[in-house]
Amino acid sequence: MYDLRHPEAGHVAPDPSEMNVAVYGYLSREMFIGSRYIPLPVTPYNVFVIKAEYDAIADFPDRPLNLLAVANAIMGADQLHYDSAFYDVLTQPTKYSITTNRLGGTTTTIMIPTPLLPLLTPLKDAGMAPDKLAKLDKFLRPMINRAYRRPRWQVGVPPTLLAPIPTGSAADATTAAMPTSAPHTLHDRVITGARSEQADDQQRIGGLHRVDRQQRAENQERTRRPSVLSRRDTTTGSSHRVTSRRDRTS
Repeated sequence: MYDLRHPEAGHVAPDPSEMNVAVYGYLSREMFIGSRYIPLPVTPYNVFVIKAEYDAIADFPDRPLNLLAVANAIMGADQLHYDSAFYDVLTQPTKYSITTNRLGGTTTTIMIPTPLLPLLTPLKDAGMAPDKLAKLDKFLRPMINRAYRRPRWQVGVPPTLLAPIPTGSAADATTAAMPTSAPHTLHDRVITGARSEQADDQQRIGGLHRVDRQQRAENQERTRRPSVLSRRDTTTGSSHRVTSRRDRTS
């Protein structure tokens, strides 16, 4: 990683075409009550900010005086924040907006839609009929949405998630330079990384099993040795006693 404080170290920052960044559930500005908010840095890299709708940690209301929206968001933090990390943004519907900064990097904000207001989840768990829940949601959602300042969302898979497909000689050069197993999209990189971690875990577990078997074999060997020594001691002792009897006889 390139170190801005020590440029003499010679570390070179990767090209923007070789790296992007995904941030899940990044804290929203409104959550920093009484402290200084630190926004994401401006970089030439493509950044993906993925968050769940009505998650108080990442999607706190812009107008906190709307207490209904605040209560809904607090309940959403408990219900939505953790699960948003496992949402497949390539196959599931999302809302997104794309902005470009002065360095040429794009920030793609991906909003995971929440079909039912978190405020109504306890009623759903209590067994309320789906049609009544839908009516309550339709009535409350506009009031809650007034507490948010939203960009103009687009719906679908953000184009920034998909790597451009090279054509002609550029495609041949890219194919020759790129390993066949290299991931092309953000989704591929996440899956490849997860598989690599799983293989490492399996290797570590296998090593632990081998060490455990070796330790058990050593323990069994140790338990055998005292019994052999005791038999030798007993034999030696009896021979001494026989010798003493012979001495008495003589």
